[in-house]
Amino acid sequence: MTTATRDPFDPAWLRSLIDEVFDPIGRLYFRPRLVGARRIPPRGPLILAANHSGNAFPYDAMVLDALLWRRDGFREEAKFRSVFEKELALTWWMRPFGIDDFWRRGGGVDLTFDNFDRLLERGERVVYYPEGVPGIGKGFARRYRLQRFSTSFVALAARRRATVLPVHVVNGEWVVPFNYTFGVVDRFVQRAFRVPFLPLPAGLVAATFPWMWYLTLPARLVYVVGDAIDVAGMLREQGAGDPERADRPALRAVADRIRATMQRDLDRLVERWGRRPYHARSLLR
Repeated sequence: MTTATRDPFDPAWLRSLIDEVFDPIGRLYFRPRLVGARRIPPRGPLILAANHSGNAFPYDAMVLDALLWRRDGFREEAKFRSVFEKELALTWWMRPFGIDDFWRRGGGVDLTFDNFDRLLERGERVVYYPEGVPGIGKGFARRYRLQRFSTSFVALAARRRATVLPVHVVNGEWVVPFNYTFGVVDRFVQRAFRVPFLPLPAGLVAATFPWMWYLTLPARLVYVVGDAIDVAGMLREQGAGDPERADRPALRAVADRIRATMQRDLDRLVERWGRRPYHARSLLR
C-alpha cells in the first residue's frame, strides 16, 4: 500500500511464517500475555498506540502482531495493519533476513500520512508506535522512557473519528538489554549509511557476525490494553472548535498529554508486571 494500488500483504505467507517459525519461538520463548484485550473493538477505524522497545530488532512489535491475529482466528479481514517507518525497508541491509518486502508481506504499511489516512478511512484497525524510530532506538539506558510523540495520529484520529487505545508493552526493554545508543553516532550513520540508529555494541559486532542483529534474551512480554482516549474531546479542551481541523499547537499539546498519561500508566504497570522480566520458572516450564 505504498501507493493507492499496491499492497503486497500475503496472508498465506504470513500464516506459514507464524506457524512454522515465529509462533514456536515467540510463544515458548517470550511467553506473551495480552491483558485487557476485551477493550479492543472488532472493527475500526481504530488505532492501537503502543510504546516501543527492543533496542534493535522489533520483536515486541512482531509478537504483538502475531498475538492479535491469532486472537482473531487468523482471518484475513481481521488482520491489524501495522504502519512502520520506511527507513526499516529503505536499504537491503535493513531488510530482515534479506527478504524483500518482509514487513509489507506481513501486513505492514509504509508510514506516510496518506497511507495512514487511507487505512482509517476504509475502517481498518491499525497498530501504531507514536515514538517512531526513536522509540526502538533509545537504548537500554533510557528504558521505559517514552520519546516525543508524533502529532499525525492525533490529527488522523480526529479526522476519521477513530478510537485510540493505548497498549503498554512491559519487559520489551529486556529483550536486548545490552544495547546503548548515542546521538552523535546515530546522526553519523543516518547521513553515511541511511540507517536510523546504531545500537552498540551489537551494531559493531554485527558487521562481522550479522546474526547478532537477531540475538535476543527470553524476556516475558506483557501487553496491557488501556482505556480509550477521547482525542476529539482533548482537542476541544485545547480550544480547537473543529477537532478535525485543529492547528499545530493544539495537536502538539494533545500528543504531549497522551504521552504523559501513557508514561504514568506504563510506570505503574512496570511495577506490577516488570519485576521479573525473564521469570525463569515459566521459561523452564
